[in-house]
Amino acid sequence: MPDYLRPLLYLLVLFFTHHRCSGGTFFHRLPLEQRLMELANWRRSRIEFRRRFVDFYGSLGVFGLYPDHLRALPPFKYQ
Repeated sequence: MPDYLRPLLYLLVLFFTHHRCSGGTFFHRLPLEQRLMELANWRRSRIEFRRRFVDFYGSLGVFGLYPDHLRALPPFKYQ
């Protein structure tokens, strides 16, 4: 990620965690049902940056899990 985008992304993360729809509490402190509802609201938003933000963080989650799955697989051997 370019250096000039880091502060903007940081502000966007802060906005997401303190968004008024979540009742002013941190996103990670919400019950699971409310977190899923909040994510669904952002995915269905008419504002495109909200949808892209959730997609971006979803892709980071997938990339974060991917190496763990590779470590669990036996090594591939060419024959």
